[in-house]
Amino acid sequence: MEFENNELIKEGFITQISQLSPLVKGLLPQHLHLTGQSFRGALFSAILGNKLELNMDEVQAAQLPELLALANYLNPPTFLPSENQPGDLVQSKAGSFAASYLHVQFSTILGLIGLPTPLIQELTVDGSDYALAQLRHLQLNYRQTLKVADYLQDQKSLIGQLGAITAKLAVSFVKTDAETVTLLGQIGQELALAVAIIKENEEIHDLKWLTDQIMRGSYPLLLLFAKEKDPKFFDHFFSQPKKPSKPEFEALQAHCLQAEFEAVDIVKDILRQVRLDLKILPAPLKAAPLLTLCEQILPEE
Repeated sequence: MEFENNELIKEGFITQISQLSPLVKGLLPQHLHLTGQSFRGALFSAILGNKLELNMDEVQAAQLPELLALANYLNPPTFLPSENQPGDLVQSKAGSFAASYLHVQFSTILGLIGLPTPLIQELTVDGSDYALAQLRHLQLNYRQTLKVADYLQDQKSLIGQLGAITAKLAVSFVKTDAETVTLLGQIGQELALAVAIIKENEEIHDLKWLTDQIMRGSYPLLLLFAKEKDPKFFDHFFSQPKKPSKPEFEALQAHCLQAEFEAVDIVKDILRQVRLDLKILPAPLKAAPLLTLCEQILPEE
């Protein structure tokens, strides 16, 4: 699921990457795509009324969540169990150090874009909470007792937190009172979660993607729903002493796909609440661009 972005935001990301340390840039692929990036750009623009002209501070603010997303990209809270070669360990260490550098960059730039001190402090804590959420996610890997509620809380703390930070940064250029910032942060978090669920529903149709997620111990939402319906199948699947065969993965995928409606229902509930929240959006903020964003995520029935 991709969203149209303001050209200035897209150019700003390219500029941001170019200004990173060469040591960090050397770890990045030629064509970099961060999970949820296009959504965050669209969310930032929608809160500002989708205006075409953005000033330098606004463009720079839109890149701050991407520094945290990039830290997650370079130091992901998942892993494949294997006999690591020395080169793999070096790469892992490099990603960890680069992630620390990016978190420092986030905090540094946060203080340079004209935000009020209380909001700088709040967003600094949000950035730290995002790092802690990665640590918690690492502890959830391979946990076969994981429940749907655990998954939703985990995703809110990870991809949802980036949505919340994006929304708070965007609204700070319109209104900075605590109530408005909190409301937009909640809306950004919920919309980011909805997008993540829809995207995962699309990706789970790819057997290679699903196999990789399972081997990393990172269980998709549909798998958790399906496991609740047929625990015996999944207990047998995960109790095998060796990697399951391709037909067994295909059977698991079929079980997961039967739970798509449950995941979509969660998205519908999220968007229903967001639409209610948008009715109390204070002026001069406009609900229309955000309602359009809701329709792009999942059209209202």
